[in-house]
Amino acid sequence: MKKYIFIIFLSMAAFTQAQVSCYLTGGSSHGIDLNANSQPGFNLGAIVDLPFSKAWSFQTGLNFNSVSIDSNWEVLEYVVNKTVSFDGGKLSNFSFLEIPAVISSNIKLSEKSKLKFNAGGYFSIFTGGSSLYRSSKGYSDYVLLPTYSYPVGGGILFGTGIEINKLYLGVEANFNIPDGYKPNTVLKTKIGIRL
Repeated sequence: MKKYIFIIFLSMAAFTQAQVSCYLTGGSSHGIDLNANSQPGFNLGAIVDLPFSKAWSFQTGLNFNSVSIDSNWEVLEYVVNKTVSFDGGKLSNFSFLEIPAVISSNIKLSEKSKLKFNAGGYFSIFTGGSSLYRSSKGYSDYVLLPTYSYPVGGGILFGTGIEINKLYLGVEANFNIPDGYKPNTVLKTKIGIRL
């Protein structure tokens, strides 16, 4: 009996691998905020591609994203039982997990390359962050405080890229539903490999 179960699982795995592609990805992330300067962040993740025709597929997965923004205006903050003015602004870091649900289309360019387009939505889970409040007196007056964001969020995303052999190079834009102080738009570069 165990032998038959093992054979069934092996045949299911072979069938699934013939249908499904997986990508490991990484790259840079840049928060876009008209009132602040973006600092380089990063993203790492895995994507599962479930095709329903030669040109169309559904993609999902898990992506970790870290974004930083630098606000240069004066900030008033309640710190240790008093309100303190930080006239140099603040540097905020945000990190969150994203679960995308997108439709992907590809155009075959040659036997070993194709152009890909992605569009859809995503669900995000805030995993933490911190803010460094800056004073004109220098770095000794920085205060490290937790960054605020709603625990869950979401939005829409659009992306494009090219896959050559098993290597993927692309860009993606995420448009967040307003979510605490997190930037409303994140632009990402993506480098991935198909397994």
